[in-house]
Amino acid sequence: MPAHSKQPIDTATLCGISSIIPEHVSQKLRVAGRLLVYDRDTAVMLLADGASAVLVDLTLCLDPFKPTPWLKESNTILIVIGSLDEVEQPYPPVVLPLHARPVEVDLQLVLRALSVREAPHLDLQLWNKAITLRERASAEKKNG
Repeated sequence: MPAHSKQPIDTATLCGISSIIPEHVSQKLRVAGRLLVYDRDTAVMLLADGASAVLVDLTLCLDPFKPTPWLKESNTILIVIGSLDEVEQPYPPVVLPLHARPVEVDLQLVLRALSVREAPHLDLQLWNKAITLRERASAEKKNG
């Protein structure tokens, strides 16, 4: 009978895309946003929320035998869990679709996706508000 490990499960920290900073490198994050553009050659997409965006590498979670219709539709709302990496060579600037507003993105920070879920009914404003309230409560608990 195999022995089961009692190691704690590494949970993903809820994080707004605009809050992603280099200090999050090597951490597992859970983010939500809209798919702006997907590059089939590199399997990297740009996930945005408002004026902020993050590069997401999908190579670890794409299955060639499972359909991913959400990759073909821009503005699809997605929840992504992944580990944030900092790359030495920045990605080339992403060419946005004509209808897209400019976004701020750090081309050296890449979220290596472990899981991507389509979330068409997710209210991104409410998501971000909940994250802000959770962070505030956590800070008050530490100080309090």
